[in-house]
Amino acid sequence: MNMMQTQILPLGQDGTIVINYQGLGLPPSPFFYTTVLTPIYPMDTIDIGTIVTPYGPCTLRAIITKYSDNDALAVSLEGTDDGYWSPYATLSVNLPEHAHMLEEDEFFVKLWSENEPLAELAELDIFTDTGKAVPTGFCIAPVWKLNVSTD
Repeated sequence: MNMMQTQILPLGQDGTIVINYQGLGLPPSPFFYTTVLTPIYPMDTIDIGTIVTPYGPCTLRAIITKYSDNDALAVSLEGTDDGYWSPYATLSVNLPEHAHMLEEDEFFVKLWSENEPLAELAELDIFTDTGKAVPTGFCIAPVWKLNVSTD
């Protein structure tokens, strides 16, 4: 039996990592054997505070990164009630077709469905509702501004 072997090639100048897979029994083609991992933007963490949920208090923090296809801000939330951080919600939504309208530190917000209760986060000093919004499917995505420097 032929075992799969992997080879990790040196980091490229642009930060990409190339992993070659060999021994899969596939026809010779670089498409089947190579995975390219693109660099991940540095993350910034912003403490939001404690909110009350139907299940009890939860401390939240925002994780700020960027979407890889258009450099728009990506904002996700992590929560903890026991000291161990876990995903809580994805606050931003990536709308590449509308990204040109975003100014610095602005992002599209997903406030429909399970994210409806997150609308109250705009009342904090961390975020500001800009009053701008775009349609996306049957929903409207408001534009919020991040008021905290991530530099």
